[in-house]
Amino acid sequence: MQGIATDDISGISSAHFQDRIQSRALPGDLLGFVLDYGTGFHRRGLIHYTIVVKDLPPPIRRDERVKRAMDWIVLASGEGVLVTCYRRKHALRYLRRKPKRRLSCDRRPTRIH
Repeated sequence: MQGIATDDISGISSAHFQDRIQSRALPGDLLGFVLDYGTGFHRRGLIHYTIVVKDLPPPIRRDERVKRAMDWIVLASGEGVLVTCYRRKHALRYLRRKPKRRLSCDRRPTRIH
C-alpha cells in the first residue's frame, strides 16, 4: 500500500477502522509508516501489514519510528480497504504462526477424550 495519503483515509477505510484507530490511539505518522514500509502477510483472507526490520531500506532502519511501529498490525482487505488495527507484542512472530486459511468445520481438529 505504498504512497498512501494518511491525511484522508476515510475513502479507503471502514467505519470500524476509524473507531479502532481512535480507541487504540494509533498516531497518523505511524499508520503511514506501517502502510508505506510494512510487509504484508496474507492470512485468513486479509492482508496484515507490520514492520519487518530486515525488509526496510538501510537508511530507514535507524528511524525512531521503526521501534514505535514494530508492534502494530494494520489489516486490509484484498481490495485495499483498511479493516482494523491493533498492537501485538512480537507482531512478526505472531503473524508467522497465524494460519494462512480458516479451518473449515470438517478440517478442524477433533477433541479426543
